[in-house]
Amino acid sequence: MAGGGVPNNRKKTQRRQPAGVNALRVLEMLVDYPEGVGTTDLAGSLGMDTAQAHRLLNGLRSADYVAHTETSPRRYVITSKVLRLAARLLDQTDLLRVSRPTMRRMRDQTGETVNLAALAEGEPVAVAREISRHPVSVFTRIGEVWPRNDTAMGWAVQAFRNDGSAPDSLAERLEEIRRRGFAVDVEEYVQGVTGLAAPIFDYRGEVVGAVGVAGPTDRMPTADDEVARMGKLVVEAANEISAALGSIISHRPFLR
Repeated sequence: MAGGGVPNNRKKTQRRQPAGVNALRVLEMLVDYPEGVGTTDLAGSLGMDTAQAHRLLNGLRSADYVAHTETSPRRYVITSKVLRLAARLLDQTDLLRVSRPTMRRMRDQTGETVNLAALAEGEPVAVAREISRHPVSVFTRIGEVWPRNDTAMGWAVQAFRNDGSAPDSLAERLEEIRRRGFAVDVEEYVQGVTGLAAPIFDYRGEVVGAVGVAGPTDRMPTADDEVARMGKLVVEAANEISAALGSIISHRPFLR
């Protein structure tokens, strides 16, 4: 496969794995190749014959766990359904358990929808929400991915991860987020929606997710002092969740 192909380094002795195990191995491999993988390359890498790989891919495709790429019906990519499964698993983790009370209080304080994201392959994925009680509110799907370079949730994560993956065009924005402790998205991702978000840290001081508030732009704050007040609430919520996860205070976001 041209341009950074799939390594063919798996032993043929792995062929006799149960079908369910092989299906999971296929999913694990596809996660590493967002540009898609062809049947032959996948079979060679996983140590199975092409017919077996084709059967597994067809089965996973019929269950909506994989799909053809937009450019080729011969290449396969993983779908968001896998992320939804991951989101359900995260329902049982400490992140969600310690976040619920904070999220509900934040929803009541702001009157808007509060979202919780966990990181999956570096991208913030929605794992919990507390929906606004307003008749018109922002509704987030569990399993939804917020692109890290295009959303408040993504920018909040990018600003504090320091992994060198952010594009140069975001440098000034990310520096401002580090200074303020929170990110703001005014209709930059979804028209008519404004969102604020701050990162969540674990006991190692590493970013593990983000918490944010989102609402219709006409209800969200616009003046600098109003934005700062709501931003402070978001940062305080992130700090509280981070502390519950064992974060050290010096590693948490803060306002200056």
